[in-house]
Amino acid sequence: MIARPNVIESFANGRERHAHGTGEFPCGAFAGALSDFLGGGVERHWHPDFEFFVLGEGSAMLVLTDRELRLGTGDLVLINSNAIHSIAPLDGCAGRFRSIVCATSVLAGDAGGVISKRCIGPLCRSGDTAWLFPAATNAIEMASFETSFSAFEDESPGYELRARSGLSAIVSRACLGDVVSARRRSSSQERALRLMLEFISSAYGRHLTAEDIAAAGGVSVRECQRIFSALLGQTPGEALLERRVSVARGLLAYSDESMASIALACGFSDQAYFSRRFKRICGCSPREYRCGMRSGVENAKSR
Repeated sequence: MIARPNVIESFANGRERHAHGTGEFPCGAFAGALSDFLGGGVERHWHPDFEFFVLGEGSAMLVLTDRELRLGTGDLVLINSNAIHSIAPLDGCAGRFRSIVCATSVLAGDAGGVISKRCIGPLCRSGDTAWLFPAATNAIEMASFETSFSAFEDESPGYELRARSGLSAIVSRACLGDVVSARRRSSSQERALRLMLEFISSAYGRHLTAEDIAAAGGVSVRECQRIFSALLGQTPGEALLERRVSVARGLLAYSDESMASIALACGFSDQAYFSRRFKRICGCSPREYRCGMRSGVENAKSR
């Protein structure tokens, strides 16, 4: 079965909340458009699984902790276990995609076996956040992806083996090192970043200072600013604003709370300031956003 999500729910530390697939086969397939996600793209998150992502139309930006990868139609990217990432469509396109998210254990097999020890384990710990297979040269990898994706579409007996076979072929290329990779920053920086993001995610409704955020990560204000700049390309204040607006979008779409109540709940000093900051990020006022979201839901119900 192919799931068609429009939101990524995550814990306070950014880890995706829901497991993929089933307990017996923790591997799931997804399809849709990046523009359909709440906020216009897949928000920053991470999971302990491999993710195989194919952009089927348009262009998109994959933002990792250490670099940005501009994806074009037909590009395939393997995102490493535990890599913080977000994906947004570019140039006004819908950003149609397909992806498979798979627990590393599905491909590794026995934890003490040779595949786990020599291939999957070292790949997860390699320091690379992602491997890009450009459309111009990825015919073999795309054939493997199609094998796996089609297995999820029909779920005929033995589909798990076909899905695993195709994904294993892609991972083997990454193991060989003959692809474009993105290097992960030091584990201490990522650890501090996750602590600070977790703090922001849980305390966004309060008045927060740079000192508060830095203290959550156990670093100085200067180091806090350096980590956010190096890993996310933004300031701590920008990350805080992003979180506040993200929560506000959810409340606007799925609650009947007043604009003033939402503004205060999300940490904005007043409704006017909330409206200005929201429009700057989302391109529309909170009221326009709520009307647009609700008309979209009604249209979906009428089809």
